[in-house]
Amino acid sequence: MKNSDQPTDPLDGIKLVPEPSEKLLNERQYLDYRNEREQCLEWLLTFGKDPEKAEGYAKTTVSNRAYRMDQFYRWVWEYEDGYTTNPTHEHADEYQRYLAGTDSDVQSDLPF
Repeated sequence: MKNSDQPTDPLDGIKLVPEPSEKLLNERQYLDYRNEREQCLEWLLTFGKDPEKAEGYAKTTVSNRAYRMDQFYRWVWEYEDGYTTNPTHEHADEYQRYLAGTDSDVQSDLPF
């Protein structure tokens, strides 16, 4: 088979678990987070733009979002003082306040 005939991985070139997150996770958490991210990013590539038409986002868009999503997850882990793959609306609201630099319950010295 020629190289052009090889199946391609739609997530090729997108780091599923970036190094900063990898350093924070134990093996079980790493596998869980990797699986969660893989499913999410594949969904974004396939359906994310318009699920009814099965139209996904461009790979560069997903790659950029993957980077920002990973930053958000690390912030949640710091905020909760532990690993989770289930961020809440409260997490999202607090993160937005953190990014905006407004007053919130979040410590201002978080490394994100």
